[in-house]
Amino acid sequence: MTQYELESLWVKSALPSVAYAFDTRVRAVAGEHVGRTGRVVALLSIDPTPFYVIEEPEGTSFNAQQPQLESIDRPDRPRGKLYLRKSEEEALGD
Repeated sequence: MTQYELESLWVKSALPSVAYAFDTRVRAVAGEHVGRTGRVVALLSIDPTPFYVIEEPEGTSFNAQQPQLESIDRPDRPRGKLYLRKSEEEALGD
């Protein structure tokens, strides 16, 4: 599965094992990034467990597995949307 295909399924909420959508606010509760907070900006893989890129408020980022995170989001907060565009390599592979 390409990164584009993975994130396309993610955007459609078609991956039942994935707990966090794009722009969900999270806090690291385990692993090397404990205490860091940010928002989910990418899903890198789902095997063996979902693995995300988290963007911190100051613009830095870190990667964390789903079990290392907890949501700190409010359900009524407006969410950003992720718009995907295929790279030239992926478009040529179709």
